[in-house]
Amino acid sequence: MVFRLVYTSKAIASVTDEDLEDILSKARSNNPRLGLTGLLMFHNSEFFQVLEGREASVEALFKKSPKTLDTSRSNVSTPVKSRRACSVIGVWPMRPFHRMRTVNC
Repeated sequence: MVFRLVYTSKAIASVTDEDLEDILSKARSNNPRLGLTGLLMFHNSEFFQVLEGREASVEALFKKSPKTLDTSRSNVSTPVKSRRACSVIGVWPMRPFHRMRTVNC
């Protein structure tokens, strides 16, 4: 069983492409050692994140993540937690994300 935690947060400062690459680089470096996989999306100052792995590791990272890995986040949502038979993210230490562009329809 894989433990999954999903949450959202809001950037309280401007986030550049370099900032996003720094977050991704740290995750790719740290997550394999912790047995974690993840997905991070960013759009209009909002983050959406999925973390998967052993429950203790996921919970520990979530508790420190907005405070120590990225101090520019606020309004962290109540996480949605679940256990699944398999990972939806696979083997990615932190799945690549793309800054979504606003489309005027």
